Amino acid sequence: MKIKILTIILLSFPTIVSAHINHIDPNDICYLKVKEIMTYIYKLDPSNEKVQTISEKMDDIDRLIDEKKYCDAEDMIKSLLRQ
Repeated sequence: MKIKILTIILLSFPTIVSAHINHIDPNDICYLKVKEIMTYIYKLDPSNEKVQTISEKMDDIDRLIDEKKYCDAEDMIKSLLRQ
């Protein structure tokens, strides 16, 4: 009986996992990237040119984050870092 229950659980596991993975929103991935990039920026020296450039645009970045437009915020930060 225990083996039968264990078998059912193990056979249904891939279905459960794949159904969960299908619900990942690309915006969630961008949120994690924005969080990672912002952590990197905060660790940089404040006198750094790129940090100053990003600081000037921080209001726009914060507005995008507040509107939950994480992919747009990520694109903006990346373009500022490339300059």
